[in-house]
Amino acid sequence: MIKIKHLVFSHSLVSVADRSTKSMATKKRARDRSIEIPNLRKWPEIDVGDITQVTREILKRTSEGDSLDLFSRPVIEAHPAIADEYLEIVDNPMDIRTIEEERVNVYGSIHMLQDDLVLMFQNCCTFNGEDSELGKVAISQWEGINQIFFEVCKDLDILLPRHWKP
Repeated sequence: MIKIKHLVFSHSLVSVADRSTKSMATKKRARDRSIEIPNLRKWPEIDVGDITQVTREILKRTSEGDSLDLFSRPVIEAHPAIADEYLEIVDNPMDIRTIEEERVNVYGSIHMLQDDLVLMFQNCCTFNGEDSELGKVAISQWEGINQIFFEVCKDLDILLPRHWKP
């Protein structure tokens, strides 16, 4: 694992007049906090014609491994009570349904899927804390995505470079 720095926010109340825009809803005081994230290898390129099939199978297997249903749909839909707080902390929400409905058909590289999956898991750790139960689940799934990629490519007879292993 490697350590990165990110910002964790403490919230304080502001006047009612300031609540008119999301950016003014709270004053954020950032403090440094390092988290350990999985240090995964970048996936090797695959033929552009295989990206959609590989992506759909990876998403299927990732969903099957998500026994708590944490990543299946947008957090703001699944948990509307925390939507405002979540959107103040997480700049770019990502989930499996968003990938399936909005992203799959625009991927020009399998790296784009890998980046979206990493973002999804990283968002969970950023919001909940990597030491929380949800953060631990996210890190566990995050650590497994390279193995899923490798197995999907093998099952679909997509050749990967000999030297590439998860």
